[in-house]
Amino acid sequence: MAKQKNAQKIQDQTSLYSWFKGKKIAFIGDSVTADLTGNYVTMVADRLASLLDASSIEIINSGVDSSSVLDALDRLPDVLIESDPDVFVFFLGINDSKIFRQIDRPLLSSTEFEKSYTSLLDLADAERQRLKILVTIPPLLFEKINIGIGFLRTMRNMLRQLEKLQYVKIV
Repeated sequence: MAKQKNAQKIQDQTSLYSWFKGKKIAFIGDSVTADLTGNYVTMVADRLASLLDASSIEIINSGVDSSSVLDALDRLPDVLIESDPDVFVFFLGINDSKIFRQIDRPLLSSTEFEKSYTSLLDLADAERQRLKILVTIPPLLFEKINIGIGFLRTMRNMLRQLEKLQYVKIV
């Protein structure tokens, strides 16, 4: 019985991820994405390979250390021109939300972050309807927890609102 349940779970997961077959997936993010050993992109690719024949999936890693949503917005046109991916996975926000010692506040206000992130999504989908744009909510990495938690809650709520767009999914 346990083997049967496990087999069903694997079959369900395989069918859940099968839409990735034959797709170009571009990951845009910060150091969590950029690091070439044991990073977020590697974990996703390994997971896909464990569930289905991933040979038809092209992975494009456009992660850059210390990247912010503004940096991603700046380099997105190059990714679009060079790769024209079917799926985007954005892992951004950690560097935008850090409390910088010199200014004692996050790099961007929550309003600036929302405006920039919305522009990023609009640009990613401007030329054609992407199959999916997946957005990852950043973890809490703050020295000043009272400031950081408020910003992170605002960021998460904003990203959840963006999920109402037909092509955006929070992962």
